[in-house]
Amino acid sequence: MGLSASDVTPPGGVPLAGFGGGARRLGFDILNRYPYATFLAPSEGVLDPIRAKVMVLKQGKKNLVFISVDTVAVTAEIRKDFLERLEKNRGLGPDEVFISATHTHSGPGTLSRSLLWSLVAADAFQQKIYDQFLNDVVRGVDRAFASLEPVDLLAFEFKTSEIQKNRRGKKGHFDPLTNVLLAKNKKGHWLG
Repeated sequence: MGLSASDVTPPGGVPLAGFGGGARRLGFDILNRYPYATFLAPSEGVLDPIRAKVMVLKQGKKNLVFISVDTVAVTAEIRKDFLERLEKNRGLGPDEVFISATHTHSGPGTLSRSLLWSLVAADAFQQKIYDQFLNDVVRGVDRAFASLEPVDLLAFEFKTSEIQKNRRGKKGHFDPLTNVLLAKNKKGHWLG
């Protein structure tokens, strides 16, 4: 198993995704005052870095790569572009890579080409920010592969109740099982 956690914070001034209304709404920057912000106010600094976490499980020639990024979402386009880069760099196929977002509203905007999401919650697409973000995450995958070491995996599950809810108050199905996967290296250190 290999692990990495990478700082993938974009440059200052990239708007935060998920803040489509209220005080975060810029209007339209017709004077081009902000290099990365068009509809939403630019970020003003870094409270916590934006991270990408990667876990690689390898057995023989088989790989499973789990990527978690501090973004509001991972679009189908982002997934496709990640997969293209990982196939080129590492020979990984789509069934070997799982990408998820933490759904933070403090992550970078400008990552979606969708006009709707640009207007509503993410700001105008910026190729430079998009490429930097993807490249930083791919480097995190490379670091995770470089840190591969033998581990013992321990898996267990337990039932939970009333820890999940629909934030809009609607009823729905919630999986009552919580699954946990732990890894311990041969020196007895817990890795994650």
